[in-house]
Amino acid sequence: MRKNIFQDSAESRQKEQKGLSGKATGRASAQEPKTGRVQICVSMSAAEHDRLKAYAEDQGATVSGIVKKWIRENCH
Repeated sequence: MRKNIFQDSAESRQKEQKGLSGKATGRASAQEPKTGRVQICVSMSAAEHDRLKAYAEDQGATVSGIVKKWIRENCH
């Protein structure tokens, strides 16, 4: 049976989406080496974001560093 002209493109796109989905959920895809790190997304207001960035800057740190420090100190 012959594939239609869109099938190869659709299959390629499905593979691409599967890889992107793994990255979005923090799960590594089969092609991506495990780094021991995950990426998260946190929604907040623009004002909260500005406050967090200013606080991190005052501390000589990054926003990521501030979050990691908070986790170490508060999540036992």
